[in-house]
Amino acid sequence: MPQTKEETKAGGTLVTIAAQREGTQDPAVRDAFFIVEANRAQLAEIARLIDDGRIRVFLQEAFPLAQARQVYARAQGGGNRGKVVLRVVS
Repeated sequence: MPQTKEETKAGGTLVTIAAQREGTQDPAVRDAFFIVEANRAQLAEIARLIDDGRIRVFLQEAFPLAQARQVYARAQGGGNRGKVVLRVVS
């Protein structure tokens, strides 16, 4: 489960929204950067691809929405691997 440019296998693709040119220096690994724009049809398609197992999401941990302030502060400290999710409904 590669989560960083260093962990991506040769011939793999690393996609990020974190920072432009986050990619690897390894010529065997492709990289891509994109800007996120909310689009219902695209989000539904992404959900379908996740459900079908065609793409993977790296989840670090999920928290209740009531802890949003603490989770945000924690995320700013760095060192996270994967997404941190806020649950709106339990």
